[in-house]
Amino acid sequence: MKFWIKTLGCKVNFCESKSIINDLNTNGYRQVKAIKNAKIIILNTCTITKNTDAKMRNLIARVSKKKKIVIVVGCYCQNYFHCLKKQGNLHIVLGNSNKNKIVPLLQYYFKNNRIIRKCSPINKLTKFESLSLPSRKFGENTRAFLKIQDGCNQKCSYCIIPYVRGKTRSKNYYIVLKEIRQLATLGYKEIVLTGINLTSYNDQQLNFYDLLLKIDKIPGNFRIRISSLEPTPMIYKIIDLFADNQRRWCKQLHLCLQSASNHVLKTMNRPYTIEQYFALVNYARKKIKNVAITTDYIVGFPSETQNDFKQAIVNLKKIKFANINVFCYSRRKKTLTDREYKKDLAHEIIAKRWQIINQIKLKCALAYKKKLIGQKIEVIVQKNKNNVYYGYSSEYVKVLIKEKENCRRNKLVNIIYKKHNLTEQI
Repeated sequence: MKFWIKTLGCKVNFCESKSIINDLNTNGYRQVKAIKNAKIIILNTCTITKNTDAKMRNLIARVSKKKKIVIVVGCYCQNYFHCLKKQGNLHIVLGNSNKNKIVPLLQYYFKNNRIIRKCSPINKLTKFESLSLPSRKFGENTRAFLKIQDGCNQKCSYCIIPYVRGKTRSKNYYIVLKEIRQLATLGYKEIVLTGINLTSYNDQQLNFYDLLLKIDKIPGNFRIRISSLEPTPMIYKIIDLFADNQRRWCKQLHLCLQSASNHVLKTMNRPYTIEQYFALVNYARKKIKNVAITTDYIVGFPSETQNDFKQAIVNLKKIKFANINVFCYSRRKKTLTDREYKKDLAHEIIAKRWQIINQIKLKCALAYKKKLIGQKIEVIVQKNKNNVYYGYSSEYVKVLIKEKENCRRNKLVNIIYKKHNLTEQI
């Protein structure tokens, strides 16, 4: 039976969808690229912003009109289960648990012809829900995503995630190490560790840094990328580890900043100052040559004054990120910000600030790529449908490869980064 799957949201969602695809593939189902060719439609949803919610509602409404079996799972379902459980033409609706049970739930549906609605109270989840790994390498992927943590206890004042993902839960460290060995044996050259708040990882008194020390000792020709990190004192030790084994650890640190104003950081309930963030970035750049510092950033937070924004511009230009994911503030029910700030900044102000920060992002990203010209970088080779070779470097820079003599898909190669390797025009 053929299925079509759509994933929205973060790398954790993407990782979970990969596992769902693997479960279906290994049980005789076949993924198709065109929704019209599918018997089963699966949506793995997101609820991070109001715009995302609107997109989810529209997408769910559209697919529910098709004469297909419709499965909807994930964060949007967890947040709006009270609405979805009443909506017609949805055959299976799950929150953020039981994603690893899609196959048996489908079998139950086919056998009993009964609609399934399952959504556990998220704060009652105390155990990490394991996902399957591929038994063989499907498709053209050179990177594998491995989810090792879920949930978050931090409760930043604006964030809905703790309310739809629950409290922090961690995968058994022995299983993590076993699965990394398994993925390396399957031939993946890059393994991406994902989670909602990786620095909160803790299993049997091993914290995230302790886990990385054990991963560092696994033999094999592969590298590890960390999807994102919270700026905590632990990061200093992680930077030292990365610096000591740069073939194993990608030269990228995605440190979530969210705001470059101390006043806004405080009202966001972020546990650091901009000065502490600067210190981390400077330490990383001293220890790891050409390290790519990337981040997430929110503009238009309700407490952000014009002076806060001006100071943030100065600080962002000073940090010189290799890339910034820029988001507009979105009010989320249940959060502290929703209770404390009854009025948002004007849409025009938020839009203008987004444009300014986005321009800073583009200039800094291009400046970082220019800085790499003439440097030796490590790239995993990929090839698109037009036989164009490209790849992502350890620094997570997309590289066009014109020197094809030694190119083979899924091969780790060292190249001298030149102007013609840039994917954007200088």
